[in-house]
Amino acid sequence: MSASFFLIDPEQQPELWAEAWDKLAFDGINVTQPEPQVCECPTTGEVWQYMGSQLTTDDHITAHDFRHRHHPVVNRAVRKRVHIRRQS
Repeated sequence: MSASFFLIDPEQQPELWAEAWDKLAFDGINVTQPEPQVCECPTTGEVWQYMGSQLTTDDHITAHDFRHRHHPVVNRAVRKRVHIRRQS
């Protein structure tokens, strides 16, 4: 299986950027938050950060990695990977 790592450029790929963040927002840990794509921690000010993406050619899916250093729901660091099926 070959994989390619990349960063989404929101100016060049606005649809993919929006879709990755929307998928993150609908993750169960985020849905109760007023701004689920941000989830600002009132104690630390930490928010979700985009870390990068991976294109796996074998299964036509892009994986997008995010981290939150102090998520307000669980009061600890959280990493999430969201998957988006690529159009052929």
